[in-house]
Amino acid sequence: MAVVSRIYELVSLLDRYDPIELIKGGAPLGEYMPEARTILEHLQEMSSADETVALVHREFVSWFDAQIAGSLDNYREVGSAIWEWWVQQGRHGQSDA
Repeated sequence: MAVVSRIYELVSLLDRYDPIELIKGGAPLGEYMPEARTILEHLQEMSSADETVALVHREFVSWFDAQIAGSLDNYREVGSAIWEWWVQQGRHGQSDA
């Protein structure tokens, strides 16, 4: 699967779970594209759903700030969904190189 396709699938997951409620607040679908790109860059380093939850939270804190991002617990569902998607893609432990 091409990197571009993976990015759009990841954006779709972030839009669906809307961790900081940008979509709910009226932002257009695809608003999480920058965050999706940086998450995708690091997914190959993850070895569990818990690590992926922490990655997603860390990226949102980095892109916004800790107050806007909220607590790690707010990312359990979306991080777990991203991990499941990643494993289903057969990408676990593989690089894009």
